[in-house]
Amino acid sequence: MKPLPACLIALMLLASAPVTAGEIRPIEGQRSFKGWELNSWQDGAEWRFSLLGGTNRLKFCWEVKNPKAALDLEQVTEALGKLAEMEYVSWPGPGTLPRGSCPLAQPPAEMTERLRQVCERQKLHCSGWIEVPERQPKR
Repeated sequence: MKPLPACLIALMLLASAPVTAGEIRPIEGQRSFKGWELNSWQDGAEWRFSLLGGTNRLKFCWEVKNPKAALDLEQVTEALGKLAEMEYVSWPGPGTLPRGSCPLAQPPAEMTERLRQVCERQKLHCSGWIEVPERQPKR
């Protein structure tokens, strides 16, 4: 019997690893090498959010909506408030996950505005549904 290629063994180990995506809660002044991804969806009458470290790949629905990662409005406001100044936060809309398999939605305007204000106060570079105007240097 032929030995398995190393890359196949690595993939098998990754597939069998426990799911930990999204369990990270930012600590005060935390930075992410590739920024942050904010997601939102409605769960019955409640709105849920996840704030995940950025990567060069699209996230799967099980990562975005991981119950261990799900935050309510108060929790996501607190998490954004802990990020280091000048961090990048993208808030993608529907259709950004593989094959549109994960329905995301924009919460009501007052929630979006509250999160936009946190971005401004924290001096974050926020884009997507939470667009914050670019800061112009003072002259």
